[in-house]
Amino acid sequence: TDIRFLGNLLGSIIREQHGKDAFELVETVRQTAKARRNDETGAAEELTTLIDKLDLEQRRVLIKAFSNYFQLINIAEDHQRIRILRQREHEENLTESIGESIQALHAHGLTADEIRVVLEQISVRLVLTAHPSEAKRKEVLVKLRHIAQLLASKEHTVLPREQRALEKALAEEIEELWQTQPTRASKATVADEVDFGLYFITSVIMDVTASIYEELEAALVQYYPNTDWSNLPVLLRFASWIGGDRDGNPNVTPEVTLDTLKTLREAAVQVYLHEIEFFREHLTQSVEEIGVSEALVESVNGGGNTKYTGEFYRQKMDSIGWQLKSGIYKTGDELLEDLRLVQSSLMENKGHRVAHGVLQRLMTIVRVFGLHLIPLEVREDARLHAAALHEIFHHYGLERNYLELPEEDKQFLLSREIANPRPLFPVESPFSPATNRIIETWRMIAKVHRLYGKAAIDTVIASRSESPSDILAMMLFAREVGIDTDVDLVPLFETIDDLQNAPIVMATLFQNSAYRQHVEARGMRQQIMLGYSDSCKDGGYLASNWNLYTAQETLAETCASQGVTLELFHGRGGSIG
Repeated sequence: TDIRFLGNLLGSIIREQHGKDAFELVETVRQTAKARRNDETGAAEELTTLIDKLDLEQRRVLIKAFSNYFQLINIAEDHQRIRILRQREHEENLTESIGESIQALHAHGLTADEIRVVLEQISVRLVLTAHPSEAKRKEVLVKLRHIAQLLASKEHTVLPREQRALEKALAEEIEELWQTQPTRASKATVADEVDFGLYFITSVIMDVTASIYEELEAALVQYYPNTDWSNLPVLLRFASWIGGDRDGNPNVTPEVTLDTLKTLREAAVQVYLHEIEFFREHLTQSVEEIGVSEALVESVNGGGNTKYTGEFYRQKMDSIGWQLKSGIYKTGDELLEDLRLVQSSLMENKGHRVAHGVLQRLMTIVRVFGLHLIPLEVREDARLHAAALHEIFHHYGLERNYLELPEEDKQFLLSREIANPRPLFPVESPFSPATNRIIETWRMIAKVHRLYGKAAIDTVIASRSESPSDILAMMLFAREVGIDTDVDLVPLFETIDDLQNAPIVMATLFQNSAYRQHVEARGMRQQIMLGYSDSCKDGGYLASNWNLYTAQETLAETCASQGVTLELFHGRGGSIG
């Protein structure tokens, strides 16, 4: 029904924009294509002949018609899937859900304490990777999302005037979509990519993430009602490569990364200001009606808005809003502390519903996204790190030809320099632009930690990691700028040979005393990234998947033997990869 409904609206737009002949052409091609798919005799030849006779403008309209038609069909199919899932949930027959998982654990006899231990061990981090070649415009995706939202509202549209209004609104969106250029007219900048990602983070991801945590808490309360689940571990997180991944993208400079982090923080502040404005208008509890905690009163004394006399929650929200606008909060933890103060006061004074409702939802979002919104991960080619060290060591007379050293000699030299308190980076770098850029990148990360906190950039990845020296090189750079205990140093094993050698590389690193200290400082955790697409290019689909599988097994054994918790970063890409 939805497919026919949207298809009819699109057909009306085609007739209005290009006339009856264009619409009939589209319909003829559609029907002939269906016949070809059903293996009807002569249909394939008829379709080929029909398209061969079209001029350029007719083909352009045809391409646009089917492109938009398939996008609308996808929306209809998504909506049907949601409809089915909702029906299953209504019938208490929804499988592969959070609720079913908690039910299964409960049925297997796990206690509340055991469940909490499991939750504290789970860490899922979804990373938005950078796609500088992405052609589809954000404007098109926004319109498609609006169409999806309007279609969803069709379920609750029962009055004739409501149906007419919905049809009119959908036709407007489809008309706009038809008249919108689907691809960019110019090459996207890093700022364009950041804006593209920000839209989905702030308008979709943050809200859905909060709902996931709420669903998990509700399931836990249902099966373990005597336990307080209001402060769940942060087991689902997000990160981004957009503006941080410089491997193969020379446009991502240290300045661009700083600008990206500033943009992310400003976006987070705007999200929270909107939420705080909501609470300022809704938390109207008065001391004439109900008490408030002394701690809350003390926190606003002398700083509250006199317009809200006796309404201390509104005064506190006014203060929080001012601190957000003024940049007083340096990290999300500071904002969260003030929100906890409000929540505690509400709970102490019969405000449990609000405390565990919309306020708890905001606090969950702040816990997950902070003021940095999402951490940026910095990725660089290990070969560029090695080339920079070659130039630096040669300049200081430490080693004339670092790149040609045997691997064991590289490790010895790097370990020695890591332990050396002497500065390695000069104040004014006399090196090549490529080496200077490596130095500036690491200095930039240290600056970010001072400006926005350590969570803003918590991971540095070396692509094309082949040997222990590739990871020790990152550690040397990190030690030089004072962040060696504040970031995960992540090797990316990409080729078949690298995947096969990965366990040996990691075992060697864990036996290196300097690197062992780094792992200990990071909580005995080691993140390792595996390259799916590059290993497939290198060895083919079968060899890639087999070596990815065996690498995961052997890496898990290697880490376990050293008492290290392995965190695998699956570089698979895709919407759910």
